[in-house]
Amino acid sequence: MAGRKTLAPDGDQRAKSRSWLYMMLFLPYGVPSGFVSVALAYGLAQAHVPTVAIAGLVALPFAVLSWKVLWAPIVDCVWTYRGWHLASSLVVALGVLIQGLIPMTEASLPEAAVVVLLTTVASTGVGMAVSGLMAHAVSPARKGEAAGWCQAGNLGGSGIGGGLGLWLAQHAGGMPVAGIIVALICVLSTLALIPLIEPVHDHRAPRMIDTGRKVVKDLWDVASSRLGILALIILILPIGTAAAGNLFAVIAADWRASADAVALVTGFAGGLASAVGCFMAGFVADKMDRKLAYIVSGFAMALCGAGMAVAPRTPLNFVIFSLIYALTTGFTYATYFAVVLEAIGKGAAATKSQLMGAATNMPIALATMVEGAVQSKAGSVAMLWSDVALTVGGAAIYGLCFVGLRWLWSRRSPIVEAIA
Repeated sequence: MAGRKTLAPDGDQRAKSRSWLYMMLFLPYGVPSGFVSVALAYGLAQAHVPTVAIAGLVALPFAVLSWKVLWAPIVDCVWTYRGWHLASSLVVALGVLIQGLIPMTEASLPEAAVVVLLTTVASTGVGMAVSGLMAHAVSPARKGEAAGWCQAGNLGGSGIGGGLGLWLAQHAGGMPVAGIIVALICVLSTLALIPLIEPVHDHRAPRMIDTGRKVVKDLWDVASSRLGILALIILILPIGTAAAGNLFAVIAADWRASADAVALVTGFAGGLASAVGCFMAGFVADKMDRKLAYIVSGFAMALCGAGMAVAPRTPLNFVIFSLIYALTTGFTYATYFAVVLEAIGKGAAATKSQLMGAATNMPIALATMVEGAVQSKAGSVAMLWSDVALTVGGAAIYGLCFVGLRWLWSRRSPIVEAIA
């Protein structure tokens, strides 16, 4: 299936009109985190495993994703993007299948952590491959639109792994059945590779060492550019991390929400809300500054968290605020990826996109662990307020950095000239 066609350097017009394919291809990237943060987390919570221990397992995928830039050059240097996607998706499917067989006990956490770790590493190959395909095929004017479709697949995959996985575990034979069906969905998503064309890898050289040098240079050119610096700053800050959403399955009991309610808001309904947010953000991100759109989406998420914190803790309010949070999560993820696509250009796109992705996954991992600790110590309402505080604080820091860098550029600082 992989690597049998080539694409002209300027992209293929048919690929540009098929943004929905990127949604399908990104599903296996989102599935593992959803399966862990909802299906596994809910099962472990019902088994009375401490929240802080569950939060550590939930945060593990994001911690792994923070280091994926270290192996991203392999995808840019050898084989094809299409081949990497197929192989990675199959490994993700196997990992999810194994996770479905793990006992829901505290004693099984070490084994679960190992499987989650390996599955997450495999999922990075999915993200790298899709990012590479998109970077070469999507025109600058439509990067927001493509980002919206792509992140709809990411969050949709998370909804499938989480919500559908939990519903299957509760109603259709337990976690083993959930693992089998979710794994099958990961495999079927690779069919979207068929109409896509492999790009020409102009950054590659006859000798591997020369290809590596070109990848490193391409990475540095982006990381040291004005747009790249601002993108890295905004992504490394805890703005709109959606960390509270990773723990909704854990805190559901405080709102007296049933397993079906959790499955609803983290599955079909939550995925639909996130997809709507992604599509809205894709349109907005092509009409305004994409970094500003990202900050606005983070503030919308903070407002939702604040509303959930002050509203009565009822099952209905859990569903309503969870769906609004899912909507803002879609908006945040899509604007994040629009910032990434704008910054990375073409060339060694897989490596450059993972540099940006590593920047944004570090605050997600930290925020998830911080909020999990807050919930264990002070309760769910305090956790929601900590989510709000992290977003507002991150946005304030970015504002200061933006003003400071603009002042440096206006003064033509020698440091700025050296990196511009």
